[in-house]
Amino acid sequence: MLLDDFKAVKALGGDRNKKVCLVRRNAEYFVMKIVGRVQVSDRIKECIKLNSECIVRLHHTFQVKDKIFLITEYVKGVDLSSLIRKLGRIEERV
Repeated sequence: MLLDDFKAVKALGGDRNKKVCLVRRNAEYFVMKIVGRVQVSDRIKECIKLNSECIVRLHHTFQVKDKIFLITEYVKGVDLSSLIRKLGRIEERV
């Protein structure tokens, strides 16, 4: 699998440190996060092993010069940071 297999559909957000966009490979949609190259290889390996319905699954990673591309599953709806901004502080029930 190559990075070129994923075609950009639309931008979803980001900031000066990362870019997030919706991408498509064949008939499947994914989210591509593009971040600056940092030492995250061990964390990426751990994330690939995770399999939980509560965590967005990391499918693939690519590294090109000074950037890392993370391909995650696409979950349509509101992202967590937008939900927290809308609701304010979320209290944890014990």
